[in-house]
Amino acid sequence: HIVDGNIAVHVLNEHIRLGSERQHQPPVIVTNVYRLGENGWRMVAHHASASRSQGPAPSGVALH
Repeated sequence: HIVDGNIAVHVLNEHIRLGSERQHQPPVIVTNVYRLGENGWRMVAHHASASRSQGPAPSGVALH
């Protein structure tokens, strides 16, 4: 967590399961940005990227 006045940045690994699968998918690296306003903290940005544990991208696939 990084907090500076009215902005907070939270970087974490999310572990996701798809549908009824029992096993989690490889973790996703996530960054959430929050802003403190009149009604409390609100998320203003969310970004997720594949982690290295998922291996390289398939040939011909563009990553953001």
